[in-house]
Amino acid sequence: MRCTTTWKRVVVVQAVWLLGGAGVAGAVTPTNVTKVARVTGATPAGELLPNPNQTHSNYEVYGTDLGIVWDKGGGEVFVLFGDTFGAGWCGNGGCGGGWRSNVLARSADATLSNGLTFTTMVQDGTRHAKEILPSRKVDNDEMTVIPTAGVTVGSRHYIHYMSVRHWGDPGQWITNHAGIAYSDDNGQSWVKHASARWVNNATWTNPFQMAAMVKNGGFVYLFATPNGRFGNVHLARVPEGALLDITELYFISSQWTPYNTFLMRASLTADTQGDNLLSEPGFETQAATPTMAPWYLTGGGGIDRALGSARTGQDNGFVRGSSGWSALKQSVVVQPYTDYTLKGWLRASPNTSRGSFGVRAAGNGPILGESSFGSLTAWTERSVTFNSGANSVVEVYGGVWADAGDTWAQLDDVSLIRGANLVAQASFEQQPSGTATSPWYALGNAGIDRGLGFARTGANNAWVRNNTGWNALKQEVAVAPNTRYTLTAWVKTSANQSDGYFGARGLNNGPVLNETHLTQALGNYTRLSVAFDSGANHAVEVYAGTWANAGDTWLQVDDVAVTRD
Repeated sequence: MRCTTTWKRVVVVQAVWLLGGAGVAGAVTPTNVTKVARVTGATPAGELLPNPNQTHSNYEVYGTDLGIVWDKGGGEVFVLFGDTFGAGWCGNGGCGGGWRSNVLARSADATLSNGLTFTTMVQDGTRHAKEILPSRKVDNDEMTVIPTAGVTVGSRHYIHYMSVRHWGDPGQWITNHAGIAYSDDNGQSWVKHASARWVNNATWTNPFQMAAMVKNGGFVYLFATPNGRFGNVHLARVPEGALLDITELYFISSQWTPYNTFLMRASLTADTQGDNLLSEPGFETQAATPTMAPWYLTGGGGIDRALGSARTGQDNGFVRGSSGWSALKQSVVVQPYTDYTLKGWLRASPNTSRGSFGVRAAGNGPILGESSFGSLTAWTERSVTFNSGANSVVEVYGGVWADAGDTWAQLDDVSLIRGANLVAQASFEQQPSGTATSPWYALGNAGIDRGLGFARTGANNAWVRNNTGWNALKQEVAVAPNTRYTLTAWVKTSANQSDGYFGARGLNNGPVLNETHLTQALGNYTRLSVAFDSGANHAVEVYAGTWANAGDTWLQVDDVAVTRD
């Protein structure tokens, strides 16, 4: 994609304290401000600054902005950038080829006198930094999605972002909404949370569109402003463990008469399907017709607002046309190679003959699953089960072809739910080589048997093997805190195996939540089962491995699953 418009921006300075100790608070005056090193891009002729990352050749990052830094734990920081361009970058502002709305790097560099060196950048291909939060890239719809802040609580990482509708004059822009996205796999994939968001209002003055996040005393503090570089700062806080939770809300309201302020309380009710990955599933918070992000329209249609036609609530979406294809659609971040179920309620005109409700790869890519429908005189539920394949973003759609003149369909109460098994690539079928790759990780000597006839089902299985030490396969799995789960897998071992383990624990070799100790050999694939409670964790580490105490020792594993009890 090539972006031909140069966006006018004023300079943003990202002030950070990288991997350093905090001193005593007090007034300071900066002096001797100098450039230490280049962080991103290629070194231009005549520049003598160190350039340790060479992002143009290593990650296809020729031009970018921002550079939001926060402590991610484990001796590393995240470095988060905004609009990013690759080969063909115009060299003057945000324009050119290879456009990504945002990219993310990791660094463990604690010696900054000679520059900030990245450990790596999150990638979606060889030497190509990945866009971690997708955007429509359509002006006056959703031009881009820009991160504004980041924070890590425990093992879960959070980003505050803004959905930019339109760039205006320097220092001015308008947003559709702001929200919080999170990652449970070390920043490789991110989910835009459906309800942790602030929808902008009709005058584009919602106060929580840009933010900075700070942890202190068990709380996360959110300092926020409206869109653009103007407006007052507003403050909110939430307990560290409740950034995404829906709890009663207390707030202060001012009233013109009698010109005073009052403490208010509101009960916030969770969606009927709390695991729904779709935003605005019932169209109830759509503030304009025809549609607003995160829903997008192809052809004719919009929102039926308080017309009495909704299945639940007061609003529903609709499509309508006399010719061609009309559809409502939404892009959603998913875990690759994972099962999902899409559901929605539809109603269609009597002359409908080619309606479709389904999911496909982003950008009108290949269809992953679809349900066809004709005339639907009453609200009817449709369900589509699919696997995300290699996709990290999919597009949900509902629409009709108008083959017989004026044709319409209505859509309401749409949901996208991850399948019961929370383990990605559970049978190792999508592993591309003999080396274990994300979301699976090896400890010691471990890898993938591909098409060797050792699998329990399918073509592939995982293995660990060594003459000494601990050797294991593991994966980080997102869970709900304080919830019961069951971990299962099929395991086979060498005859001399006597000290194997299969279980779940906190991340980064945290406390064991439960495990089974394999003290005897398993000559054939045997199903193992471990029940555990997630405790305070938002993610856990599942593992299968063995200590090679008796020379050459191996273990094979296949068909791993974590399901909620």
